[in-house]
Amino acid sequence: MNIWLETDAFGLIVGISREAARLFGLSQRGALTRDVRLFFPASYHSLSALMRSAELLVVETEGVLHPRDRRPRTVRIRLAPYSPLPASSRPAQLLRWTVSEREEERASAQSGRGAKRSRAADDAVQRAAAGHLPADVSRPVHGEHNAA
Repeated sequence: MNIWLETDAFGLIVGISREAARLFGLSQRGALTRDVRLFFPASYHSLSALMRSAELLVVETEGVLHPRDRRPRTVRIRLAPYSPLPASSRPAQLLRWTVSEREEERASAQSGRGAKRSRAADDAVQRAAAGHLPADVSRPVHGEHNAA
């Protein structure tokens, strides 16, 4: 899969592949100028440090991606310096992010709706066991009856 994006030195997305936009839950146009670090809230500060290192080196790490309107997933990230123009023209330095899903994440994503339903059902059971019910569900109080 060709999952990549390019950012400036501040982490703002300046280019993104169709597959990466899909993984992040955005359109290609909608992704432009967004801060990529916001999709990795637990790693925001460490990614900032890695971005500074990646201006000179190739850096690889793992992080938890929080796509828009989707469940978080663990991904592998490879950061490398990137320049779309020849070195003689000295453009502003960009970073190329190559993102790959971990095998377990890919397998669960490919398993389809069944897995999502079972996870949702498990979550509902855990919430009910803890006494947290959805707002539209009313609990009968002992000794009270509904008048029809």
